[in-house]
Amino acid sequence: ATKEKSPKEKKEAVGPVAGRTAVPASRAKDGISATTRKGAPPPGKAQPLGDARLRDAWRLCKLASVLLITGGISGVLLVGNAYALRPFRAASDAAVVDPGTVEIELGFDVSRNTRGENDQTKYAIPRAVFNIGIINRFEVDISTGFGLVEDGQKDTTLGSVADTTITFKGLWWEAEEGTPTPSFATEISLVLPTAREEFQPGATRDIGRRVGVTGQVDLTGEVGLLRYIVNLGGGAEPSAQDDDYVGVFTWAVAGELAVAERFDLVYEFQGTVVPDTDDEATALLGLTYTTAGGVKFDFAGFAGLADGSDNWGITFGLTYDFSIFGNGHQRQDTPAPVK
Repeated sequence: ATKEKSPKEKKEAVGPVAGRTAVPASRAKDGISATTRKGAPPPGKAQPLGDARLRDAWRLCKLASVLLITGGISGVLLVGNAYALRPFRAASDAAVVDPGTVEIELGFDVSRNTRGENDQTKYAIPRAVFNIGIINRFEVDISTGFGLVEDGQKDTTLGSVADTTITFKGLWWEAEEGTPTPSFATEISLVLPTAREEFQPGATRDIGRRVGVTGQVDLTGEVGLLRYIVNLGGGAEPSAQDDDYVGVFTWAVAGELAVAERFDLVYEFQGTVVPDTDDEATALLGLTYTTAGGVKFDFAGFAGLADGSDNWGITFGLTYDFSIFGNGHQRQDTPAPVK
């Protein structure tokens, strides 16, 4: 299950963070002070690993590995069967978790943007989504994380908690299993400006932080071994120019193809259109593996297709669920009869 959000956000939660839900991507102003990297070492002294950026990237990779292993061990101990939509950046399927079940998606992203005069490396360490089954056919999703943006032009590294997206998702219709007729679900999302002001569009002391609102329709069906997903959505997000809001349009087309026992090939095309800004669109290709215990691991690469997107990036992570009350551990694909 995934959720939707605001523009450049939806897929790139808080600039440095990406997510299954929408979150504004470009923002700027106050908050935590930026960290300026030290200049070149004195003549005659070689810097360890040759370059501060390489050293910092290596530290982040080690941290991500530790968190992933920790998450994997926790998943083995708590797990039910994972059905969530990692590693997709935006696509959301027409399905919800059972009441009493919590599904956790934990991901780590690295991307590069060298379009125009940009020279940025972005890290999401991690990006997390919590899908919580509330009642039959209804779930609440919470998406957040922490990210870093390393700017080679300004020679600074800026870190922040991501904007928090809360999504309310309902499953209204489920087609028969194995048929191309799509299941149908809807989502309404609130993008809460929890990121520092540098990442808030148009945020100033006069205007302040503002909440974004988006809605989305999810369609999911099966054709042979292929499970396809189509999303269409829109909403309003804070303008980067003034204290007004601007309309946004979001879309995604994705699929999961079984290629071997426990292995699925996944693909996604997604985009966001916002007036007076560069369009954002990416293409993703990856692989998932589900263990006998139900933990789902994933790895994917993505490439930018429009001027508003990063040039390229990679993402890897895992998904698992566990029951906090009731039976749990099931993904609701068929709505209960309406009385």
